[in-house]
Amino acid sequence: MGVVVSVWAEKDDPKVAAKILAEPEPPMVKGKVSAYEADKSIVVQVSTRGGAGGESTFSIVKGKTRIDFSAGAKAIDVGVEVLVWADKDDAKQADRILVQHPGPAGRNR
Repeated sequence: MGVVVSVWAEKDDPKVAAKILAEPEPPMVKGKVSAYEADKSIVVQVSTRGGAGGESTFSIVKGKTRIDFSAGAKAIDVGVEVLVWADKDDAKQADRILVQHPGPAGRNR
């Protein structure tokens, strides 16, 4: 069983963890946002190692869908990498979205 771990670095010392979050369940999808409408929906472009991929669409419920930002991430926008956990009762609804920080030269990690 794998565990997803997110680590946020201290502002003044990137080698020191300021926050560590362990998720007991992996996200349903990881990919780049291809469409986003605040408080309504998100479309994530998912690619696989074989080059094939597709899109996953999730509804966003204001007050229910939790949106978190990794250190340095500021907003959900097209092209930004995200991890999405689906609601346990409705796989088409986002329970949680974790917005990733863009890596060097604008690339996402």
